[in-house]
This record gives sequence, structure tokens and C-alpha cells, in this order.
Amino acid sequence: MVVPAVAGPFDLGLVVVRAAVFVDRRSAALRAVTDRLPRVVEGIPLQLRDVRVSIDRPGFMVSPTGCGEKRVRGVLESAAGRVVGVSQRFQVGDCGVLPFGPRLRLFVGAPGHTGARSSTPLTAVLTQRPGEAGIRSVSVTLPSILSAQIPVIEDACSPEEFAGGRCEAARIGTAVAVTPLLRDPLRGGVYLVRPAGAHLPDLVVALRGLVSVDLVGKVAIPGGDHLAATFSDVPDVPIRRFVLRFYAGPRGVVGLARGLCAARPPGLARVHLTGQSGDNAPERVPLTRRCAPTAHGSFRLHK
Repeated sequence: MVVPAVAGPFDLGLVVVRAAVFVDRRSAALRAVTDRLPRVVEGIPLQLRDVRVSIDRPGFMVSPTGCGEKRVRGVLESAAGRVVGVSQRFQVGDCGVLPFGPRLRLFVGAPGHTGARSSTPLTAVLTQRPGEAGIRSVSVTLPSILSAQIPVIEDACSPEEFAGGRCEAARIGTAVAVTPLLRDPLRGGVYLVRPAGAHLPDLVVALRGLVSVDLVGKVAIPGGDHLAATFSDVPDVPIRRFVLRFYAGPRGVVGLARGLCAARPPGLARVHLTGQSGDNAPERVPLTRRCAPTAHGSFRLHK
């Protein structure tokens, strides 16, 4: 923050105060922490009574797409060391008029990974159009043809290992997120992380780039014959495209209960998406199967 220091007839030049900006890995909320404000400029003591920061660059900030009450919070520290918390309420309106129609596609299979009892790759592609409400939660329940590979689940790492960067053995896939707010996509790994005392591990998507964001999904096996995951606290950030890929092979967490490429359809995934605006988009999503290669070397794709 560059401020001209003018006191009556005295021009004391420019006062520069820097602020570090931090991004919360779970909520994507911003936290700005300034250096100490100057107490003396050119030998003249300052008695600051009012500080105003105006952020008015077009396109620099975007409004939330959820109309619930929110707050801007801060902590102020005096020159004498006294600390005071401050808070200001704000709320936007008309969230219900925002469209909400994200599209999810699921792709499963690869050569050598279509037989019964083998692991298989699974790819989820989620896209949104500009101007839509942000996604608040995503829940996906896979059809019973896809099952969990128990030995891979049992190799989940601990939260402490994940925080310390020692979770590579529990990496089960990759992810890419494209948002109009950042120049480059965020990329990273997908890990199984088991909280203390939990029966099943969490699914943690560790997106890295200009900022770092961790998406945490709860894994479940409803009815004992389906594999499900729910991301219930997605940050209110516009997304153009999100791609989640699960490995096959020794670290493949998704297995096949029967042959993938038989004539029998693999079934439909139950998907429920909730927008930040409160709108819902439940649907049944078919699996697109990547089966044996054709004579020209490409894959036969089946719904």
C-alpha cells in the first residue's frame, strides 16, 4: 500500500506498507497480514485515527454465489501491544437467479484393466459454464460393478504424514482444476488419508500451483456393495473444468466386480451436486467404458 504522506504544507514523500496474503487450504478464504504501520515519518510522529483501503480494480474481486450471511473479520494491534478483534457483516442477494447446471462425465477402463477382480482406472470430468453458481457439495455413488480395493485402502497415510509430505505411498491418482481466477491450472495428487479412529480413510485432493487448496472427501461403502465419496465443503470458487483420475495397478483403489466390457451395461452412478445458491442437480450418470482397441488403434467407447 503506497500512501502519499502530506501534512498541511509538508510533503513527506511516500509511505509504503506491505501485506502478505495467505490462502486457507480448506476454504480458499484470503487472509491479509500487514507489516507494522509507521509511527514516525521524517522525524514527525504520527497519530493515526483512520485507515481506509479501497480495492476498486475492475475484475479483481468476485462476489460470492451463496446468499448466506458472511463476515469480514480482522485483528488490530496497537503500538502499545493491545489486540482487538473486529468484524463486519455482509450479505449478497438474488443468488437464486443464478443458473446451476454442472456436467459430470465418468470414464472407466483401459487395456489390461477390464477383467473381473482387477483394478481399473476411473476418470471424472466436471465442467461448468461461466456465470453459474459455485458448487458447494458433490456426492457420487458408483454402481456395484466398481468396488474398493481393500489392500490399497488399508495403506492410507495419517494426517501427520500428509502434512509432512510423507504420503506418497498412499497416492492413488491425480487432479487438475481450471479456474478463471488463476492464470495457470492447479495440479496435484489424490491421497488416502485416515483420521485417527476412522474406519475408512478420507479422499484428499491436494491441488498445488499459485495457491494451495486441499479438497477433502468422505469415503463410504453404502450397503457394503457400492463405493461412494462426498465432498461436502467445496470453496465458492468458479470452476471451468475439474478432472480427477484414479490409477490402475498396484495403487489402483477402484476394482471390478465383473468384466467391464461384457454386453451387460455397467450401471449408472448416482450423483448429487448442490450449488452455493442452494440449488440442486441430482442425476444418474452412465459410465463410458474404455474397452479393447479397434483395428485402427483407438478405443471402443460404450455407455
